Amino acid sequence: MDLLGIDIGGTKVALCLGDAEGNIIADKRIATTSLGGPDQALPKLVEEVGHLLRDHNRELEEIRAIGLTVPGPVSTKTERMLTPPNLPEWVDVPIVHYLREKLGRPVFIIKISMRIPLPLGRGGSIAPF
Repeated sequence: MDLLGIDIGGTKVALCLGDAEGNIIADKRIATTSLGGPDQALPKLVEEVGHLLRDHNRELEEIRAIGLTVPGPVSTKTERMLTPPNLPEWVDVPIVHYLREKLGRPVFIIKISMRIPLPLGRGGSIAPF
């Protein structure tokens, strides 16, 4: 089964599709500002995930889990983005619930400053080091 990574930042959103062995199958970057605020961005994000999967002949059912990094502060208890300073419109956003509901896969969130640096891009590996 494959894994999907979503990294939401102040300037870009990165999507990364990887296999169970830690190989990157595909990645995509989108300007965060092109997505708008959370009410517009979350449906667009789901749409972009669908495009990435279709472009690489994958189905959502083949995704084991989704790892999500977002700017802090976040509540891992309520799984919400609280008040990210670089995304001022994204206040108290129930992002994990939204993505789980729309994508039907397990979603795990971590604040960007706590993430483990992983290489993104063709030829890289998503396996921890």
